[in-house]
Amino acid sequence: PKRLVQSLMQVAKLPYRIGYTLYAALRFIPLAYEEHKNITNAHLVRGVGFSRIGLFSKLNLLKSSVIPLLISGIRKAQDVSIAMDSRGFGAYKKRTIIDEIKVRNQDRIFVIITLFLLIFYIFFLIYYKI
Repeated sequence: PKRLVQSLMQVAKLPYRIGYTLYAALRFIPLAYEEHKNITNAHLVRGVGFSRIGLFSKLNLLKSSVIPLLISGIRKAQDVSIAMDSRGFGAYKKRTIIDEIKVRNQDRIFVIITLFLLIFYIFFLIYYKI
């Protein structure tokens, strides 16, 4: 995700504040997944089995795991926010780029082919009403 966001900031001229916000959000997805697995394992250790219960009980269990997940996410976001503030993030209008990403001809061809396929797919969906 880091290279993707860097390329968006350098090539597509995405503002770095939005880019780093996107990067932080993408970075939190696997962390949230791991945290959810830990919470589910904690439920299993307490004797709550997912296979023996009905749909509504599973929804209640999901609801009981969302609150700790949100609390954990908020704590991690606060830690990142404090670290970014202490390092002076956002103090300057422009950021210094250490490793500049250059757009090659391969990249341009890939983007053109992808856009062509996307337009063809949308046309196919509209024309055949799938």
